[in-house]
Amino acid sequence: MTITMKELHDMELYGYVIIAIGILGIIFHGLGLEFLDSYLLILIITILAVSLIFEILRKTISVNEAIVRTLMIFVGTVLYWFNLHLEGMLLLTVYGAAEILESVIERYAERRLKKLLEIIPRTVKVVKEGKVNIVDVNDVKEGDIVIVGRGERIPVDGVILDGEALIDESTITGEPKPREIKLYDEVLAGGLVLAGAVKVKAIKPGSQSLVARIVELVEKYKKKKATIESTIQKFSRIYLSLMLVASAIAWIIIGYYKALIFIAVGCPSAFLVTIPATLLASVSVYSRKGIIVKGTKPIESASKTNVIAFDKTGTITLGRLELERIVLLRNSVSMDDILRYAASLEVYSSHPVAKAIIREAKKRNVKLLSASEVNERPALGVEGKVLGKHIFIGKVSDSTKKKLNILAEELEGKVITELRIDGEPYAILIFSDILDPKSKAVIEQLKNMKFKVIMITGDKKVNAEKIAKQLGIDEYYAELKPEEKVRIIEKIKENRRNRVIMVGDGINDAPALAAANLGIAIGSLEAVGEAGDIVISRGSIDLVPFIVKFAKYSMRKVYENITIILAAKLAAIVLSVIGFLPLWAAVALGDDGGALASLINIANILKSAYRS
Repeated sequence: MTITMKELHDMELYGYVIIAIGILGIIFHGLGLEFLDSYLLILIITILAVSLIFEILRKTISVNEAIVRTLMIFVGTVLYWFNLHLEGMLLLTVYGAAEILESVIERYAERRLKKLLEIIPRTVKVVKEGKVNIVDVNDVKEGDIVIVGRGERIPVDGVILDGEALIDESTITGEPKPREIKLYDEVLAGGLVLAGAVKVKAIKPGSQSLVARIVELVEKYKKKKATIESTIQKFSRIYLSLMLVASAIAWIIIGYYKALIFIAVGCPSAFLVTIPATLLASVSVYSRKGIIVKGTKPIESASKTNVIAFDKTGTITLGRLELERIVLLRNSVSMDDILRYAASLEVYSSHPVAKAIIREAKKRNVKLLSASEVNERPALGVEGKVLGKHIFIGKVSDSTKKKLNILAEELEGKVITELRIDGEPYAILIFSDILDPKSKAVIEQLKNMKFKVIMITGDKKVNAEKIAKQLGIDEYYAELKPEEKVRIIEKIKENRRNRVIMVGDGINDAPALAAANLGIAIGSLEAVGEAGDIVISRGSIDLVPFIVKFAKYSMRKVYENITIILAAKLAAIVLSVIGFLPLWAAVALGDDGGALASLINIANILKSAYRS
């Protein structure tokens, strides 16, 4: 695997060098080769100083990080000046370990952050002066005519000028039902053509499609999010500054040697090592359960939330059509007969309805028959011959629609197809996007945890209302575009007491995921997963309550570790000032000792999580 210069820099290689030199110096000290200590300590200080200057010039270091590193260089220099080389190497070696841990967390958090645009094809077929030219999607201008065939994604927002097709826009709008498009219908970039072919007139340049706007929204909100490491660094900077002031006062009152205790114990490396390590341990627990946490900030965010917003399609529901039931229009055939005829034709199609029929046929162990003269008619259906009979499954005829008027309310929001044999209607097949079986239990758990649960979806109001009633969700918003979902999230956040989790799976959820205090993406790491702070890779919401509970537990451990470290440092200062501990022992207790106690606490995180 090739590693770039940027990745080498991100790996904080100087941290490894410092650790190696520090360990070597400690060994030399133990062997009585103390004359080498000074050279090794000054080498460590020089490496830190050079790395700081390098990062400042490249603008790859934050203000807080630069201040903390400057203070560490100062502490190391003071200890060198007073010939306390062992103490200096102990401190800076631990600091080097802290830098490496920070680097690991950052790399883990920032993987592949821009995959949203991969849904749009990079090259498109544009008609100009009667010729078809292959051009880059970003070169498509408003008014250009683009050709899109079966199996291809629409590359631009536009209007249909010619042709008919059936398109799947579920990743863009959240609507699971494929849409028939024809002359003058508007389409969005990213829609997948399931059947047919169309010519699309671009109403916006290729670079300004809906998906491109979604990416802009994601980036906007990502830039506003800080990480918990910066808070730790800020605290460490303040703490070390206070210790330096205390050291100056102690110098005047009790002499320089004991004053150095405040400088040595004032080193914040225990915080910089163990607090990130606590959160990193939590990240590893989440990973074990198939939960990808992008950095450590999401853990802190999850621990403070009290409102949770769910998308519907593919989140609360399974996100795919299922055959709900078959309504027989004639008594001369059975339901298995109807399913056999339908599946024997649909096996040749990739339409979502076809997939639902095939799944149901497999579930019922219905044996398929050979079909001939199969023809898929875009936006209409599939026809062919089975056992010498002409079979058609697809769009419901007007005459059958009249017969279905009595079922109009019951069929609202569902996908309906008709099966005809030799031109005569024999059955109606009804499909729906069904609930994830785990949804009700998950929402009940969240309500018991005192969460306010709402649903925001791009699906139709009638479908959203039905799902909300089934699950006991009191508040829902339907028929929303991505930008409108963001506005709902922001309105909820206007109350400062509200900390919002957004849970979704489609690209249309990406801006809302980024706008929320915490975004949980359901499904793969592709597309929307890159906009979420947390990704549940196995594609189910049943782990959402665990994410929140374990985040609260993890943050409790963080605060426990802060308390442990502060207590160890206070004990080291008191015992050293009254003469019970030499300076090197104070460093060991006040910094390394606190870190060790915290690491034991971290082990408890792993133990309790794996036990569960």
